[in-house]
Amino acid sequence: MSRWLGAVECLGLPGASRLLYEAYSGISRKSNYEVNVPGLHQPVKIRKKSTDINVFMQIFAMGEYALDNFAQSSKVFQRYNNLVSRGIRPLIIDCGANSGMATLWWRKMFPLAKIVAIEAAADNFAALTRNTSGDEAIKCVHAAVWSHKTTVKLDNPADDMWAFRFSEESAPASESQSGLTDTVTIQEIVEEEADWESVLLVKIDIEGGERQLFSENTDWIGRVPLIIIETHDSLQPYDKTSLNFFRAVSAYDFEVCFSGENAFVYLS
Repeated sequence: MSRWLGAVECLGLPGASRLLYEAYSGISRKSNYEVNVPGLHQPVKIRKKSTDINVFMQIFAMGEYALDNFAQSSKVFQRYNNLVSRGIRPLIIDCGANSGMATLWWRKMFPLAKIVAIEAAADNFAALTRNTSGDEAIKCVHAAVWSHKTTVKLDNPADDMWAFRFSEESAPASESQSGLTDTVTIQEIVEEEADWESVLLVKIDIEGGERQLFSENTDWIGRVPLIIIETHDSLQPYDKTSLNFFRAVSAYDFEVCFSGENAFVYLS
């Protein structure tokens, strides 16, 4: 399916036409614009002169996070329904939430779940909070997801809002220069928000940070039914950014399916 046809299917012809005008015509002078997506509580806010439109099209028009593409997802839906029927709120963890497009996708797909959306970059985090403001089902966390508690420095050599990279620092973020952020672990999020039984899926798109995330303290992998991860070996050649992930997940029985840039790793 082309992006345009996907946008029409998602938004209807009038909505897709407005999106095309705002995003690509060069006529509109707005710095930001809004898109009304059926099933969402409020419009999606898209920043011009950013990669937001590309991410929106990947997620909402092309459906790259659509779980029903794969038979293995039936167990994820069963888990969701089972938890809800027992009065337990399912938990989704969105690591590298950027401006919140994936978070909103999960919000639409699993309306009774709680979503913890984690984003390290300040500009992206501001956009994330704008896109999710007033929604009690979504908690936004300004931090970098890591294997342990520390401080990291954000680097963006391409000056691209979805291409931040990380390096570990020694000074606490609150006591040093801008560009530093504290970290949070998967274990910490789960223990603060719910328990392991409630975890439905973990989505990871952290621009190469998966190398550090999966370098240690990976026991949590066997406690989640689905990890959706975008790896970044092509963007950071010879850094082996995905190696630690595949080493860690290989300790468990799993099946993997691919959608766009993402690997859907179903754990038994």
